[in-house]
Amino acid sequence: MGPLCRSLLVVLGLMAVGGCSKPFTAPPHAVSTVAVLPPNNLTGDPLLVAGGSFLEQYAFKTERVTVPEALLAETRTFLEKRGYKVVSGEAVAGVTGGQAPQSVADAARIATQLAGGNVLYLEIRRWDAVDQSTPRAIIVSIVASLVEPGGRVIWQADRPARPVQTEGAISQPTAYMIAVQKIVAELFESWSTT
Repeated sequence: MGPLCRSLLVVLGLMAVGGCSKPFTAPPHAVSTVAVLPPNNLTGDPLLVAGGSFLEQYAFKTERVTVPEALLAETRTFLEKRGYKVVSGEAVAGVTGGQAPQSVADAARIATQLAGGNVLYLEIRRWDAVDQSTPRAIIVSIVASLVEPGGRVIWQADRPARPVQTEGAISQPTAYMIAVQKIVAELFESWSTT
């Protein structure tokens, strides 16, 4: 069996495993206000969605947008639609300086400084296109933790590395955005204040 066949089998196997995910549980019902912190990107890659190419930077003056920024915005919007009071981005930025916390303990420290109390800490562990030339899937590993000011984690979703299908994507940035939307829906589908 040649290297191409082995690679294809690995991708197909990963895609099959990716379809076997179970929904994550909801947080305790007492939670109604959440501060979503800037996601901690542990991949070592800036994960650019926009503003990375020469044309975008210099000809079109496109602002840089990254997966962590898109994940932050999508999570905030998703939770607001689910009935949660989401602490303003300005209030969070005032405490974090726009920087992502580096750990759950760091997130707990930030929680003590925010009026809302509970903070949502997102940690991106892996975010890779299965195939750079035709982005049909992104392999994602992410951990989401809801942390109280005292440091206790009251809810957690640990999504191990598996593919997120990005059908219809014509470029890697488009695939990244599709993956962001699907990951947020997967992690927080069970959340509701009602």
